[in-house]
Amino acid sequence: MGGNRWFRFGDYTFDAAQGLLYRGGQRLRLTPKLIALLALLVERRGEVVSRAEIVRRLWPDTIVEEGGLPRNISMLRKQLDTGDGTCHIENIPKRGYRFAVAVIEVDSPASGAPPVAIKRWWRHPAATLVFVAAIASLALTATRAPKQHAIAAPIRMIPLTNHSAALPILSASISPDGKSLAYVETSGSTATAYVSQLHSPRVQALRSLPGVEPSAIRWYSDNTRVLLSGLDPGSRNQVAWSVSMQGGPPTEVLRDACQIALSRDGRQMAFYRNRNQIWLADGAGESQHLFATAPGSDRFRLLPQFSADGTHLLVGRVTRLPYSPVIEAHRLSDGQVTPIFDPGGRAVFDMLLLPSGELLVSVLVGYDGSEVLSMRVDFARRPTSPETLLRFDDTARGMYASADGRHISVVRDHAQSDVYVGSLDEAGLELTNVRRLTLDDGWDRPSSWLDDGTILFHSNRLGRRGIYKQQIDDPHAEPLVVDEHENLWPVVTPDRQWLWYVSLPGGEFSSETQATLMRQPLAGGPIRAFNARANSWRDLRCARNGTCVRVELQDNESIFYSFDPDDGSGRELVRTPWIAPFAHFSWDLSPEGKRLAFVDRRSNVIGLVDLEVKTPRRTEVRVEGYQALQGVSWDAHGTGLYVACYDEDDSSTLHVSLDGKTTLLRHQPHRAAAWAKPSADGRHLLLADSTKAGNVWLFERAAGAEASASR
Repeated sequence: MGGNRWFRFGDYTFDAAQGLLYRGGQRLRLTPKLIALLALLVERRGEVVSRAEIVRRLWPDTIVEEGGLPRNISMLRKQLDTGDGTCHIENIPKRGYRFAVAVIEVDSPASGAPPVAIKRWWRHPAATLVFVAAIASLALTATRAPKQHAIAAPIRMIPLTNHSAALPILSASISPDGKSLAYVETSGSTATAYVSQLHSPRVQALRSLPGVEPSAIRWYSDNTRVLLSGLDPGSRNQVAWSVSMQGGPPTEVLRDACQIALSRDGRQMAFYRNRNQIWLADGAGESQHLFATAPGSDRFRLLPQFSADGTHLLVGRVTRLPYSPVIEAHRLSDGQVTPIFDPGGRAVFDMLLLPSGELLVSVLVGYDGSEVLSMRVDFARRPTSPETLLRFDDTARGMYASADGRHISVVRDHAQSDVYVGSLDEAGLELTNVRRLTLDDGWDRPSSWLDDGTILFHSNRLGRRGIYKQQIDDPHAEPLVVDEHENLWPVVTPDRQWLWYVSLPGGEFSSETQATLMRQPLAGGPIRAFNARANSWRDLRCARNGTCVRVELQDNESIFYSFDPDDGSGRELVRTPWIAPFAHFSWDLSPEGKRLAFVDRRSNVIGLVDLEVKTPRRTEVRVEGYQALQGVSWDAHGTGLYVACYDEDDSSTLHVSLDGKTTLLRHQPHRAAAWAKPSADGRHLLLADSTKAGNVWLFERAAGAEASASR
């Protein structure tokens, strides 16, 4: 493939001469082997390229291990994954691989490119100085993206902090005059608030209320005060206090209030209570009154936004089952509600309403990326169509703007899921010596134990998710299933004959994904697929007595079936409310195989089902004092449950007896814990935990760009 040859397919542009691949304006970092593999497949597009030919081209005069080629194919597929189910590289059984999408050969790259993605630079210390100098002077001109209009607004991105995962930024806010940054950072379980000048090394620590650590921060409109909020560990209520830059003790402003917004003139506050109520107050937190209540089991989220004239309040509302977010405007005079933006089921991380009426919304892209959309909001007319302003390979949240809208601070999170393990006392009520088990940089999700203390989990450390096992005293994992599919949630039958896992044909999984249960002999051998119905999610548990139960999620219901591990047959046992989005974490089969436990997110209780009676009946266990239950599993003796809850960046791992007595095992401010499962002997606890490295960036827009970009 010599000469200046360029190839375009979908959103991608491939410079064959230089060996460079771009998606929009973002260069993808591929290894030389992946570039060579892509070049070969694109050159022979539409043809089947044999495995032998690929090996000869990529590894001349080299003996290649059996999994080398499939692993590289999987990694390249991961790089080309657009999240819409497109299969760029087709596997032709017993023959080879074929590049299966249309390719256009052009003489030069296209004149336009989609919005530029900003990559994380601190992972490459040697290039840091060069990168920062370049990025500070770069004008990112967003042009036409698929089915979107261009935004001709010059933007430059400037990194303001460079913290590691050991010292992440929880919240940050630029001052209205655009001169100062207020932020909250955490080290271990301790959080501290600071204020710094944007062009000065001087940093000022801010005082907190006694016993309360801050987790969110925002400026008052006068540039002299900030509003801090955090969790009071005694009452477990969110509390907010005001801190003056001129000194003096902090002043409590609100209690039992989260996501507190300030109007631009400082005369009004809006906040949520119980996640389903919008409350209003004056600028001092007085004259509080209930303004609106969410319908049914819906919840309010995202920081409310006052319109510039103070007539409307924008809020985010989520229908939890199934997950469906929407941004809507509430008219303050009479409560009339107007839909503003529907992201089509995509997760929404944040929103920001600028003085001009431009609304910025950060939404999920792919597996863990995000993009900032821009639209014009006029409360007398329909909003304009959203246009992509910026695209990131991490999560963008916590957007705040200066009073003129030209300077916007944003926290970008690089999140990572890991497997942790800790020791339990004999009663299973005290957790100690918690440590991280998986030491890679991928996403690792635990699923089950083996009797010998081995942990089963899935990980995307080699590109796509594969099945692994690892001893708790060994830092290294052993792969069990790694191929071109997404394989996850492994379970081994009690007789140790079969490994069961879920296989997905493409990248992402949800209630709309067709998932297939796969069976493989644990000792190795042929794999058998048990085909799932379309739009169905499958998951499996096996008890010590040999009883196995599987679940399918359909039409907002979870349907549990008995399951024969030999042939996959079974009968329906019971139906419950939907347990998504984390199906594997949200239910469990008791050790003796007689009872089911599941999280009912509609009423925030643990549902129990007795499987020994002819007509299974449901009872409930209430977890008092804790919201947003995420995961549940039985303790080793079947006498209680381990429950994980995650609410407002605050997670807890609990043991709950069947009569509702709650014991706190682990509390983690600003961390997300999704699940905990004991070993068969009850002496260790497996934990699904996560870490994130949050840093603050500033993006600046030229004078007048904010207004012109949203017209």
